Amino acid sequence: MKKFIAAVCLLVLSSASFAGIADRFNNNVGSATKGDAENYARDIGLIAGMNDFHDGKAVDTFGFDVGVSGNFLMPSNKLDDKNVFIPMLYGSIKIPILGLNIAARGTSYDQLSSIGGGLKWSILGNTILPFFPDITVGAFYDRMSTDYYDIDHLSASISASVKVLMLEPYLGAGYDYSRMSVNGGGSASKGGTRVTVGTNFYVIPYVYVFGAYVYAGDTKAVQAGVGARF
Repeated sequence: MKKFIAAVCLLVLSSASFAGIADRFNNNVGSATKGDAENYARDIGLIAGMNDFHDGKAVDTFGFDVGVSGNFLMPSNKLDDKNVFIPMLYGSIKIPILGLNIAARGTSYDQLSSIGGGLKWSILGNTILPFFPDITVGAFYDRMSTDYYDIDHLSASISASVKVLMLEPYLGAGYDYSRMSVNGGGSASKGGTRVTVGTNFYVIPYVYVFGAYVYAGDTKAVQAGVGARF
């Protein structure tokens, strides 16, 4: 009998350790404060916001930029006590007016679904002077959902990059605002800034890999991905 009880306890603990992002929220929400919920909303929104850019330019004359990013978040809230990994698809296409791009991104992974899009605009480019950085601004909206809540996420960003041979280091800053509506009632919202530093590496023409570190106060994140420009 003792062995049976021990086996059941082990199964429960194992199930909890592999619980998805929504289940962990549901397990911890009963003891959460308003501040906990606000920080949670900010952290989940950051998963989308950190995908605002991976360089400092909108799509160039080739027209398309597509890829996948892996986003590893180290949250600071008390509603999710585990690090979070969420992959996300992204893509953008150039409209031949003023360097304006339409961008989209989304995911469905680990009980979280997200779909969003926005606009990016190149305000300065390296055509001004050799090695002058490309600078781009952008604004996005995302709708993020689980079985227990929905999040409306807004972000705005500015980024700069310069390409040197096969490397393209970039630096950027952004602001994220997230509003979480919990099924059955209740809501929480919070905004916050983030700073990103990273680099692209062009492995072959038009194909790149990238990595970045994201700092958002108590919350940190790292990002890696692969994509192509056409």
